[in-house]
Amino acid sequence: PRTAVNSVELPGGKQCTLILEELGELEPAILENQAKLAACDILVYIYDSSDPDSFAHISALRTQYGHLDDLPALYVALKADRDKTMQRGEVQPEDYTAGLGMNKPLHVSVTWASISELFVRIAEAAMWPATAFPKNEEGGGDGGLDRMSLYMALGATVCAGAAFLAIWRRVGKV
Repeated sequence: PRTAVNSVELPGGKQCTLILEELGELEPAILENQAKLAACDILVYIYDSSDPDSFAHISALRTQYGHLDDLPALYVALKADRDKTMQRGEVQPEDYTAGLGMNKPLHVSVTWASISELFVRIAEAAMWPATAFPKNEEGGGDGGLDRMSLYMALGATVCAGAAFLAIWRRVGKV
């Protein structure tokens, strides 16, 4: 796999470094390896918006490797400066991501000045992964944002319980 390193300035002036790795021919081996995926902060699904067969590969991957739902993800449509074609898959990319409760694919082109927005979006999603999980509104499979709220509430409850116990022990000794 090829690796690229890029420094990104986030809104507010904060700098961060992105390390991007293309899966390439090792894609199946990496996607099956839970340890390798655990080291991944975010998956970026990229397709060619001018190629009608490009997005079908992404939906096939997500069907084949169901555990990918457990990782934050972004969807990116490249070659947005060319004529956009209808994808031949069962669902169009915008409808697919809407069905997951995720943002629509970011349309970018290397010929546009807004290409830097892609790297900012990747960095933000990696830093705040709760914003990049699929969200299911039917109750099963809570979205990442809902899980983050749950974890924060549980953490606050545990802290409050520990504080109560410490105060109770201190008052009991007096």
